[in-house]
Amino acid sequence: MNCLEIIQQACLTLGFSAPRSINNTQDYTILRLLGLLNRSLEQILMDYQWQKMVKFCQFSADKQTAYNSVLDGYNLELIAPGFKSFITDYIYNETQQKTINSITYDKYIAYRINMTSSSISENFILQNNHILFMPHPSLYSKISFFYKSKSGVYNFDEENNLLIKEYFTQDSDKSEIESHLLLLGLIFKYKNEMGFDYAESFREYQNCLEIEKSIDSNARRIKEAANTSGKVIANIPDNNIGY
Repeated sequence: MNCLEIIQQACLTLGFSAPRSINNTQDYTILRLLGLLNRSLEQILMDYQWQKMVKFCQFSADKQTAYNSVLDGYNLELIAPGFKSFITDYIYNETQQKTINSITYDKYIAYRINMTSSSISENFILQNNHILFMPHPSLYSKISFFYKSKSGVYNFDEENNLLIKEYFTQDSDKSEIESHLLLLGLIFKYKNEMGFDYAESFREYQNCLEIEKSIDSNARRIKEAANTSGKVIANIPDNNIGY
């Protein structure tokens, strides 16, 4: 279901007239339901490390559109849409087939001061939503990583380009999260906010949430360097290894 269909179904369940559109609506009830739908999505994304929200990014260190010459880093908003956090504490140089490790800001500054040291290995930090490398990767190196996205909603523009966002705003918006779960979350939140008995609606929501979690439980394995011992497993619901 898209956003409009979720709102329409909620209205039918709660005894309201279903709207024909939510785009630019001035109906206070529909605006309230839209706000509660977004709160439901926000809570669902916070409550569980969804596999659906784990994305893969690969970009070229070519100092083109994503490169910020002031920070000497790459803008994650351009290369990793909806970026929230890295899945592991390293990223991967596909060209050289080796890992690039995350370091602290203090260590990064120390490396910057001592750039001539031959002992400096490739490292990176995350600053102001940019990836900063020390030393800078070779030109046109392919860098890849898995990351957690904060954007649970998507749509397409007139040229069929994918648009991602954090919240529902338009009729045709869809979510990576199961729409039935969002609908149940919206209904119980509305009943709770209005002071109605929401116990049964909350039980239905929790049952659906547990079903969706069980479906989503496959572990994701992250690429590692050939000389690294052991496997790195990320995004396991029970222990959150990799976060």
